[in-house]
Amino acid sequence: MTSSLDPSIRPAILAEQDKNLQEAEEISTLLFQEDGPLQAIAEGLKERGFEYQMLLAVYSADDIRVKYILTNQEATAAAVKEIQAFFFESVSHYGLSASAFTLQIVDEEDGVDW
Repeated sequence: MTSSLDPSIRPAILAEQDKNLQEAEEISTLLFQEDGPLQAIAEGLKERGFEYQMLLAVYSADDIRVKYILTNQEATAAAVKEIQAFFFESVSHYGLSASAFTLQIVDEEDGVDW
């Protein structure tokens, strides 16, 4: 199979992909650092009685997807509202843009699909 892309475009595409990958790694490092936002959120959710698994996908600084799968209770409207409020309050506390995050809260029956 041959590519129909102009060979001169390939280095620009690769450079853009490398830039996006580096940005995603930097954001992930920031989110997971000790005393960082995800640690604070984890501790806060535990204090509130939530047990969960978390999925994280960082595509760019403006597209960060987080999914909490509740393992000890159903994802009722009240639970979702409480977690969303705490999550976005915490994100803002760390100076991050809440609009960069897409947050999903589900229970185990909903599974891990995005």
